[in-house]
Amino acid sequence: MRIGEVYRIRDVGIRQWYKLATELHLPIDSLIQRLRGFANVLPDYIADVRSRLLTTLPHPIISRMAKQLTERSRKCAHLLTLEVVM
Repeated sequence: MRIGEVYRIRDVGIRQWYKLATELHLPIDSLIQRLRGFANVLPDYIADVRSRLLTTLPHPIISRMAKQLTERSRKCAHLLTLEVVM
């Protein structure tokens, strides 16, 4: 799946979300607000899932994955606060 002509998720920034919203005729502000909400609550969900998994499946990969996902969600939250220069 591509977002604003970008396929690699690590290369998706706010400009790509604006482009996607335009292509799909979605209200840009609503989409960005929803994405910001997801990015802001995701670390809490990740921590919850990590805790539940570690009680039944104590493997070090779970904590490493949780850490990486949390860092990425925080980066996404930051990227979504930037202004878009078209």
